[in-house]
Amino acid sequence: MSETLLQFDGSAHAHLQVGGAGYAIYAVRPAALELIHHGAIGLSPCSDNIEAEAVALECGLTDLAEILDGTPDYDRQNLIVQGDILPLLRHVAGHGRFRRTDLSPTIESIRCYNVPHAKMVYLPREANKVADFLAIRGAGK
Repeated sequence: MSETLLQFDGSAHAHLQVGGAGYAIYAVRPAALELIHHGAIGLSPCSDNIEAEAVALECGLTDLAEILDGTPDYDRQNLIVQGDILPLLRHVAGHGRFRRTDLSPTIESIRCYNVPHAKMVYLPREANKVADFLAIRGAGK
């Protein structure tokens, strides 16, 4: 079984109350990454980047769950999640508090995917080009 990689990112125009969420799902192969699925979602209203990031992770996990349920080639025990919002990654991994009570429904939805076994990795935006591009596309920038 190969590792599965989920990269996510969010983007927002806070003053316009619009944003975008982007994610990319890959199979990690010995010599390359194979893009399995991706998404770009427009968000309106969207208060800020943190909300867009949380929605990107939620949407990516939703699609990943559907893919993993229908495909025996991908192992949910070998999941890597990468994003550039460390407090969210730490919270999902069970190592910290996420203090945005306005995002509680989204955070609870993320936690329902029960991914404590996933390897949560901070990935700077400049290294997360695909998800960043998709988030910007979703935001209509």
